[in-house]
Amino acid sequence: MALPKAERRLFSALLVVCVTLLVSSFAARARAAGWVELHVARDDLKVEIDANGKAIVEHRMVLLVNGGSLKELTLRGVDADAELEPNGWVAPEKDAASGPPESPLPLTFTKLEAKVADGAAPRTDVVVGLDGSAGIPRGRWIAVVRYHTDLRATGALTEDGASALLRWSGAVWDDGLDTTKATFVLPRAPTEPRVASDGGDVDDADDEGASSLATLTRRPTEDVLDLVRPYASKGQRVVWSLRADKRAFAMGAPAREARAPLAAAPPRVDPLPAAFGNVRQGILFGVIGALFLALASVVAGHASYAKRVAEERGQTAQPLVPLPIFVRAVLAAFAWLSGVGLGLALDAPLAGALVASLFVPLVWHRTARQKTTMRPPGQWLAVTRREALGVGAAIGPSSAFDLGRARGKLAFTALALVVGAGVYLVSTRSSYAAVLLALDALPLTALFLSGVRRRLLPDLAVAPAQLLDKVARRVESKSKRAVRVVPKIRVPRGQADADEVRVVFLPRDPVRGFKGLEIGTSPIAGPGGVLLLPEILVRCEEGSPAARALRDAPGYGRLSRGRRADECVLAVSPKIPTARTTADLALALLDRLAARAVDRA
Repeated sequence: MALPKAERRLFSALLVVCVTLLVSSFAARARAAGWVELHVARDDLKVEIDANGKAIVEHRMVLLVNGGSLKELTLRGVDADAELEPNGWVAPEKDAASGPPESPLPLTFTKLEAKVADGAAPRTDVVVGLDGSAGIPRGRWIAVVRYHTDLRATGALTEDGASALLRWSGAVWDDGLDTTKATFVLPRAPTEPRVASDGGDVDDADDEGASSLATLTRRPTEDVLDLVRPYASKGQRVVWSLRADKRAFAMGAPAREARAPLAAAPPRVDPLPAAFGNVRQGILFGVIGALFLALASVVAGHASYAKRVAEERGQTAQPLVPLPIFVRAVLAAFAWLSGVGLGLALDAPLAGALVASLFVPLVWHRTARQKTTMRPPGQWLAVTRREALGVGAAIGPSSAFDLGRARGKLAFTALALVVGAGVYLVSTRSSYAAVLLALDALPLTALFLSGVRRRLLPDLAVAPAQLLDKVARRVESKSKRAVRVVPKIRVPRGQADADEVRVVFLPRDPVRGFKGLEIGTSPIAGPGGVLLLPEILVRCEEGSPAARALRDAPGYGRLSRGRRADECVLAVSPKIPTARTTADLALALLDRLAARAVDRA
């Protein structure tokens, strides 16, 4: 008979409660019985050896504790003559990960001779009492144990020909270690210490081929050799073997008569190399000073040129940082050289890049400012193509900072060659420094990208000449019907010089009411300078077939009133402001306004 739904839920809840109480009871009994689980995750060793062969050994162990409180652990396989320091401690890993903890727990030590099987080598163990034998609860802990030993007296450090051979064994752990590391600090000697290649690094024949990764750091008074072994098997005792210069130790003499480390002797001062060092330092400062003056002069010349050409056009140059030219030149040179120095000499690439990038705003110019005035009325005059679109009309004075001119290209090429030579010379010493120098040279390109004529408001009677000439040539060569090209200039009333130039296209067989297709330009200021955007104006009589054809044309511009009341104008701007796109759009409009095309429509 099935139980009701409510009773089934009640029975399930009671079953869960009973199982929970049963498990908690067993856990409490196990904890009360002293059940505890310990796993040693790491045992990082540090062995500091002096010239007499005496050493201080430090075990820094990461303990993973589960169950009840861990009261003690056994360090198996320490040196037989180990003299334990009383200042060992244990602390939670989170408190000791970044340095010594503020309130560590004390350790107690009991040294004893372990019982080994017959014929096995004797072993010395140390029982470490945690927190004064009160124990530590579950969690991750770091325990540090230090002791003193005489490596020469125990036979771990011996003389082997011209070198000293050290074979020292670490502790044994039942669970093994995923990674074990040992750091040996030895007195500095002329010959670098290295891993011994004629002996195994383990005491287990099955792992004789295991290898250690070595990293050597040489300091003024000591050599630090870091050895890392990827793993240590269960119950395996790792043997660390290395060779050192025996001149670092008092080999062949009693330990009490050992001489001081070789590196502790006062160095002999040679006045000749010191004099050469002073000369090199003077040459370096001279080169830096010359670079500073040269770069400051270039920045000042760049700013002066931008100011002069702007005044010639009746405009005002606008530097991004409104400071005097001299101040900007000094700050720009100092910022760039300081950035290079930070990146190369002081090994601070990020700070160096940020400081060197300050060069860009100090030399950058915005679009020049011109006083806004009403455009005076004028008259459009038809002129010859040579007068209006002659290439020579668009050429002005040359500058070393204008990439569009021969002198600018030559100056940019020279800069690239100098930077390339510097990068090559630096790369012979350091590829990293060569890359930094190449990146630090990028801000110098701001001299060629700002403050030149592209930052000036263009003269619409001269600047569009090359663009309009290219458009006229393409329209003439690609048109299927005969087209007449009429260049026009606008001369303001009371003035002798024109202020704008345009090109008018007239087909031979226009539709009735079509007056002409004009192409002009309008300046647009952007972050890269002033850009001339071409604009197409189609003029026709209001209410004529030409006007109706334009109104029915999809995808083109919008009709508006022209210069006269009976005139309408369609203004169209190409999506891509190039001569090719503008000419193709003009050809499409001319084909649509041809008489035959309108008749067919």
